Amino acid sequence: METLLKIKRYMKIIIFSTVLLVCVLLSGTGIAQDPPASSQPVDADLYLIRPGDQLTVTFVKSKLQPLTLKVDPEGRIVDENLGVFDLTGMTLAETRAQLSETLKRLYSVAEMAISISESRSVRISVTGAVYNPGSYEGFTNERVSDIIAQAGGVLDDGSRRWIQFTGGPKDLTVDPDRSAFLGDLDANPCLYAGSRIIVPSKSPERVQVVGEVNSPREIELMPGDDIPLLLALAGGVRSFADTLGIRLLGRDEPGGPVVGGDIIMVPASKSQSTLLSVAIFGEVSDPGFYAYNENMRLPELVKAAGGFTSIANAGLTTVFRRPAADEAGRKTYLRFPVTSVIHNDHEYIPISLKPDDSVFVPVTVGYVQVEGLVSCPGFFPYVEGKDAAYYIDNAGGFLPTANRTEIGLYNPISRMTAVASPDVRAHDGSKIIVKMREELR
Repeated sequence: METLLKIKRYMKIIIFSTVLLVCVLLSGTGIAQDPPASSQPVDADLYLIRPGDQLTVTFVKSKLQPLTLKVDPEGRIVDENLGVFDLTGMTLAETRAQLSETLKRLYSVAEMAISISESRSVRISVTGAVYNPGSYEGFTNERVSDIIAQAGGVLDDGSRRWIQFTGGPKDLTVDPDRSAFLGDLDANPCLYAGSRIIVPSKSPERVQVVGEVNSPREIELMPGDDIPLLLALAGGVRSFADTLGIRLLGRDEPGGPVVGGDIIMVPASKSQSTLLSVAIFGEVSDPGFYAYNENMRLPELVKAAGGFTSIANAGLTTVFRRPAADEAGRKTYLRFPVTSVIHNDHEYIPISLKPDDSVFVPVTVGYVQVEGLVSCPGFFPYVEGKDAAYYIDNAGGFLPTANRTEIGLYNPISRMTAVASPDVRAHDGSKIIVKMREELR
C-alpha cells in the first residue's frame, strides 16, 4: 500500500510538472530565449562595456587556461590578482588597452586576445515618431531596426534615414533604408553601441522615385545621394525599364545634382508601351502606361489606373507634356508641366490629355511651408480645406513690409509659382511665399 501511495504521489508530480511546462511554453514566458545569431563581427570601437558583460582572456601560444572576467553592477572588474578596473563608459577597444599591460606583466605572456563571451540582453529607450515609444529589451547583437519593430515601427511621418542612436561611445545616424536595400549593415548598428533610439519626423528634403522600379516611393535625401543610389533605395529598376530614358521631371536641362523636391522618372522601354499612350505614376493603384483615346481627360485615366491611393496628394497632381517638334523637325525628350490639374475645390481642371503625356500623383507630406516676410517662417501641419491666410497666421502673420493682397503659391511638383490672394486654398506640400509690397521694392 505504501509503495502504491508513493507511485501516486510521483505521478501527480510528473503530471503537475508537465502541465506547468506546457503553460510556460504557451505563454511564451519563463524560459530564457537564445540570443539571435550574430551577422557581423563586433566593432570594438563601438561596443559599450556594461554591467553583466563577461570578458574572456585567451593567452596566445601559452598553456595557460583562458581567464574569465565579469563586469560587476558598478561597471568594474574586481579581481584578486589583477586589482580593480573601472570600465564605466569604456568601449571594448579601450578595455583591451587598459587590461592588456597588466595581464602581460602578471602572466608573463607576449600576446593575448580579449573578447566578449556572448551576447546578452540590454534595455533600449525608443522615443519620437514610432507607434509605441517606451523601453524595450533586446540582445546586444540585435540591430536598431529590430527594437524599432518592437516599438510598432516608424510612423508614416517618421524618418527612416535620420534616426539617432545615442548613449554609447558616439552618437550614430541610423539609416535602415541603406541597410534594407543596399545591404549596408553599418547603417543599422548593433544595440551594443548605445542605449537610446530617437526617431525624428521626416526630413523636408525628399525626392520621389516613380515608374519602372520595384518599390516606387518617396525617399528622404541625404548628402551625397545620386540617382543610381536613389534607384537602388527604390528597389532597383525593373527588367523592362528604359534605363537610358531615366530623367528628373520638370528639369529644363538634364543632369545636375539631385535636390529636394525632385522626381526621378524611370520609363518603360518602348516595347512595353503603345505608340499612342499616356502614363500615370505615383499614388494610384495601378501606375503605368495606358492606351490613349481621343479627347481623353484626367478623370478617365485615374479611373483606369484604379483610382488614387489612400495617401495620394490629389491637389498637386500634375501633367507633364513633351513639346512639339520645332520648325526643323527636332524633338526633345524633356517634358514641361502643363499645370496642376486640381481646382481649389478638388474639381478637375477640364484639361484634355495628349498622346505621350505623363501624369504624376505625389504622396501626401503633411505640411505646408511658409517663407518670406512673416514673423516665423517654417513648416506647418497641413489642415484640409484651409486657405493660405490660415498658414500665414500660424507663421506669426505678415511683417509690416509684406504684401498683404498677393502671395506666391509654389507647387513643388510642377515647380511653378502662381500669384494669388491669401484666401486661395493651399494644398498639402505647397509653399506660400510672402513678398515685399511693390512700392517698397
